[in-house]
Amino acid sequence: MVKVCFLKSQIIFTKPRSEPLKDCLIRDLCLEIAIHTKKANGIINFNFYLKGFLMTTSKSRRFVCIALCMLGVASTAFALDKPKGKVILSISGKVDSKNAGDAADFDMEMLAALPQHTFTAKTPWYPAEIKVTGPLLRDVLAAAGAKGTVLTASALNDYKTTIPAEDANNYDVIVARLMDGKPMPVRNKGPLFIIYPFNANPDLQAERYYSRSAWQLRALTVQ
Repeated sequence: MVKVCFLKSQIIFTKPRSEPLKDCLIRDLCLEIAIHTKKANGIINFNFYLKGFLMTTSKSRRFVCIALCMLGVASTAFALDKPKGKVILSISGKVDSKNAGDAADFDMEMLAALPQHTFTAKTPWYPAEIKVTGPLLRDVLAAAGAKGTVLTASALNDYKTTIPAEDANNYDVIVARLMDGKPMPVRNKGPLFIIYPFNANPDLQAERYYSRSAWQLRALTVQ
């Protein structure tokens, strides 16, 4: 099942990770629609597969765009809405959906409006397991219209690390904004923390993945 998430004026199409984009075909034109028109994160569920992409439109054009998507016609990316709050993440480089010059900027409300995921992880940085919540990294990249193969994550403390973009598709990496249900202050590695699902996959419990887990995340550059 494909999920379509409205983020204000944006329509974000996601698909099961196990379904390659090239194999995403329309199976059925029947729709199961549950629209929350008064909520920024209303979700529509479709009973068919389609090629995943992001489009932003005005409210009056949403269903036109959905129809075009079903026909495989729509492929244009539009600029994101400008953040209303403090910018906490800026994505630049090879991105199509821009709202701040050559970058896609997000405030916390925009990240919170994306589908949220929670898991528990044992990490080298805390004595006990932590529960983290946030959007999937691949959903954040989709919202920015990212089209690169390498990500450079930059932190508030000037730490930088390189992340293969395929990690976002191969693993349920999240951009954590909550730890144990609470916002993360800068002194506790916040406000954003890239976390791999270490408990779910023992292969990720290695130094190369730990080094890609950037805390105090402030920017991503897509190459």
